[in-house]
Amino acid sequence: MQSELVNAAIIHRIDPAMGSAEEIMNSLWVRARLVARNNKALIQTVAGRLDRYGFYTGEEIQRILDESMKGLDR
Repeated sequence: MQSELVNAAIIHRIDPAMGSAEEIMNSLWVRARLVARNNKALIQTVAGRLDRYGFYTGEEIQRILDESMKGLDR
């Protein structure tokens, strides 16, 4: 969260017209919630396939995403 706040402060310094750091963070939070809501089925499908603890490689995550997206198309 700290790095996001720093990024928002930097964005504000570059372009103050975008709003304060707090306004930028609020906007990003709203957008993140919207993305999560619009992709709820995919998120739930992927979460169901991530059934083990540990680390996943990029290839494993991509395979899980691809399989999950195909499953939603049915």
